[in-house]
Amino acid sequence: RSLSTHREPLGRVVSAWHYRCHNPNWDCFHIDGSVQWAERKRLHEDWYVRPPNASDVLPWVSFGQFLGMEHYQNIQTRMLGSDRFPYSPTKVEALDVRRALSRIDAHFAVVGVFELFEHSAALIAVLAGVPVDPADLVRVRAQHTPKYSEFTASLKGDAALAAKVLEANVHDQTLHREASMR
Repeated sequence: RSLSTHREPLGRVVSAWHYRCHNPNWDCFHIDGSVQWAERKRLHEDWYVRPPNASDVLPWVSFGQFLGMEHYQNIQTRMLGSDRFPYSPTKVEALDVRRALSRIDAHFAVVGVFELFEHSAALIAVLAGVPVDPADLVRVRAQHTPKYSEFTASLKGDAALAAKVLEANVHDQTLHREASMR
């Protein structure tokens, strides 16, 4: 049996929005409506420190537009419930949550929770019989850039926008809640 780790949708969406390859402005997976990161790399020598923005000559997608792009929504449920590539155009439905939970119960010995990383990692180590030093559980990227932190804080302070994120990822929200209780 395997292990699976799940992340609550609000944090996952914010992370995807700021992470190369997982949003339409830095895409690596050739998703329709996205700009490939390689195109940005060709445009600017310092591409890795130059996040895309509305003033770029290449197309740019806002966070609000990103939330409306179905292939970036409910990716955890799509992978486990539909057995599909996370960013495929496959529509995700409530039945996929039930399928995902069924697969979790049948195939996973441990369901980790990203928000409880240290506890999840310690549980996995105990079940695997691996000695753990507290230094093994230190997050390497526990701190984000000020821009990321500001974005997260503003999103948490905007109840309407946070609700829109959760509404767009309702199946991942259900999957996270149910999987976290396993």
